Amino acid sequence: MTQKTKMSEGKKNLIYACVLILLIGITFTLIFSKFDYKETLIVLHQADMRWIAAAVILNFGFVSFEAWNIGQILRSISAPASFLRCVKYVLIEIYFNAITPSASGGQPMQIVEMKKDGVPFSTSAITLMVIAIAYKGALLVLMGIMALTGKWGLISNFGSLKWLFWLGLFLNIASVFLMFIILVFGGIVHQTLVAFFVILAHFHIIKDLDYRKKKLEATMRHYREGSAYILRHRQIFYKVVAFSVLQRICRFGVTWIVFRAFGLQGADFMTITLLAAAVSVAADMMPIPGAVGINETCYLLAFKNIFGNKFLAPSMLLSRTISFYGMVLFCAVFLIVMQFHRLRRGNLDKN
Repeated sequence: MTQKTKMSEGKKNLIYACVLILLIGITFTLIFSKFDYKETLIVLHQADMRWIAAAVILNFGFVSFEAWNIGQILRSISAPASFLRCVKYVLIEIYFNAITPSASGGQPMQIVEMKKDGVPFSTSAITLMVIAIAYKGALLVLMGIMALTGKWGLISNFGSLKWLFWLGLFLNIASVFLMFIILVFGGIVHQTLVAFFVILAHFHIIKDLDYRKKKLEATMRHYREGSAYILRHRQIFYKVVAFSVLQRICRFGVTWIVFRAFGLQGADFMTITLLAAAVSVAADMMPIPGAVGINETCYLLAFKNIFGNKFLAPSMLLSRTISFYGMVLFCAVFLIVMQFHRLRRGNLDKN
């Protein structure tokens, strides 16, 4: 990557971060036009800090499970990495997923970081592909649990935004299904897409046909390698999926802990966790950085009957701060410190 490209990437990421901050500002301005912020602050002060501490720990369990998954896959491909190094990859993913639309920036930046650590591109691509499949699949597993435990009626809590949940569920299923199709029938998909590109080029809809074909071939090669990996390492793949489910439970379980922090009763862990998962289904596939605005709106609708008017806005603010805003801030500080450390080390090496 050239110096000019690095500067361009840096400017783009800065713009993304500013857009995220702007969205957060707009979102909370709208929210507190409906809720009294002074009353919200009073209620927040009533929260039991012991439960809040437990929520923070649980949220770092979210990081730990993914770090474990990355480490397992890298070791199985003879590219061992320490747990702390894998934690670094997860923190990079969280930050860049948060500031980019549709969480599209996390994996590319993880690949860049892995390359700096000496992990070959093919190895990092396979690792992150398996992680992506397991991560998406874990959310569908939780939706399956919701259906099997008779809690599907919770979707009615979304009211007029139920369509957003169904759209999100469809997009998640389609995403996992498409990955599966490419993994299993990669050759057919490749030939079909090449033929499609040829037709588009014939009608002058696209240019640089050879470049597109080479890029497609590279992409399909990684999917073939991913498919081969899953077939050779079924047991590891099953563990990764299981740990991805636990990872998701850590993230969504934060809302239940916030519920208990306010001394509330009447809803069990499974109900609140699955409802938080449904909020994620409705919001996370939207092309908005961090799903800011959509996530908060869905939360306020989905949990209104559980938290009641008094605790609704405070619980949303606390839950979202622990599981998203606080994590993004932590990751940003971590990346800044890491970059300063690298610059300092580079200057020392020059001297």
